Amino acid sequence: MVYMVSDGVETCDGDPVTAAKQLQNQSIKAKVNIIGFDVDNEGQKQLKQVADSGGGEYVTVNDPADLEVQITKKWQPTIGELVWTQGVTLQQMTAAMERMNEIYNPLYRVSDAEWNRIKDAAYFLHDEKVITDDVEKQVLKLAHSQHDLRNKHFQAIKEEKESERDRAAKEINDKVEKWRQQWQ
Repeated sequence: MVYMVSDGVETCDGDPVTAAKQLQNQSIKAKVNIIGFDVDNEGQKQLKQVADSGGGEYVTVNDPADLEVQITKKWQPTIGELVWTQGVTLQQMTAAMERMNEIYNPLYRVSDAEWNRIKDAAYFLHDEKVITDDVEKQVLKLAHSQHDLRNKHFQAIKEEKESERDRAAKEINDKVEKWRQQWQ
């Protein structure tokens, strides 16, 4: 990937369109991406031709802030590239997230189902006059308390795992920022 920042049309008597084609056609299959910085219409037209010939993209920016955003957007490595450099494949990361969901989601469903079964049983027994109002209230209160306790425990586990994920993401983002600072 080749990234070029230009402020206008070619002025050195060269042929950038042909040069971009030649570079793109080499065995390395380079792609020429161009960022036009505050470029007039004629310059934009030529720079777009160069990018097209080089198999890349052309974008225009008008000020230093836009330029920084574009460079960061285009040059920042993808999460996949960063994960790969950390020795973890995207498949491993996806599999780990799926395992977490396979554990976490059923826990909530089971907890909710248990709470609903106990409520339904208490209502039924009360309606059938097997238990009193006070016993029904005690059963519902205890069942609700247990439901909340389970869900708080599950939530704490989830938050701990999310915190681990956030720490890993921060570590990766810090590396990206350090890498990005090299190019400023």
